[in-house]
Amino acid sequence: MECAAKGRGTRCVGPAIRRCARCGAVAYCSLSHQISHWSDHEQECERLEEQMRDADILNTFPFTFSEEATLQILKEKESRCTFLSKRSIHQRGIWSCECSCGVSNTNHNCPASINCWNLPSTLVPCSGPDKELIQLAVFGELLALIPDYDVHIDFVGPAIPDCSRDGETTHLHSYVRCDDRDCECKDPSETSSGSVVTMRLLKGFYHDRFKDLMKDSFPHLIIAPNAGVAAYPSWMETVELIHGLNTPAVFTDFCEEAAHLAACCLSSATGCKLALPIQLNPFRQPMAVEDTALHVPCYSNCFLFGI
Repeated sequence: MECAAKGRGTRCVGPAIRRCARCGAVAYCSLSHQISHWSDHEQECERLEEQMRDADILNTFPFTFSEEATLQILKEKESRCTFLSKRSIHQRGIWSCECSCGVSNTNHNCPASINCWNLPSTLVPCSGPDKELIQLAVFGELLALIPDYDVHIDFVGPAIPDCSRDGETTHLHSYVRCDDRDCECKDPSETSSGSVVTMRLLKGFYHDRFKDLMKDSFPHLIIAPNAGVAAYPSWMETVELIHGLNTPAVFTDFCEEAAHLAACCLSSATGCKLALPIQLNPFRQPMAVEDTALHVPCYSNCFLFGI
């Protein structure tokens, strides 16, 4: 964790181990840096203190591995690799992206195979998690969650890994089967229907690709996971566009403070209050995010809010 006063003129003298006694959310390398940063931190200290009080709520999940996935990793008593290895899912299928050593082994250009998991249903629920580009196949789960409807999803962003994938379209007619012999997902009538999930990749910012999006259909819902609205100025043009569309848009972020800063940016850009106030996302990632800028509880897609 970096010193909260890093870059304010004087060099840091060591690791940031001196935490604010009031909020406990920020840390400093020295007393002098803590004092010099107080003029900035004073405005946020009380708010961060309130957020830290909710740590127990944020760290509680309805899973048997809750304590290990949150507190153990959060307090660095156990690595993600160890956590995954204990369950025989380290670098396997959808879990290959959950630790740093798995990222380099992941092929972003692999086809969206729907039979690549090969895991029991206790580890891959038949309405399981998603990993967007790397695991496009999991969006076939929408066929089980929203039966009898065709769903079209456009993935738009500058992080589409390769220009050759710009415009790539994938069609899913069934969802993934686990490897349990007697699971109901083995019944073809349960995993396939006349419905289809269509996914298209578009490289670039949403406001730059909007004309391409409108050629096919008008969006019914816009979702921006882990958006970082306050961190990236490029969001403002997109937010103004979305506001003009009058289409519901939901944003998520890693911690409550990031959501708060994003909400301020959204209200400033639109001149309106949030249509969906900041709230805890029940579908947040249960494994704590490591190496965060603040000591506040931090999980992928932890909080949601909308305009």
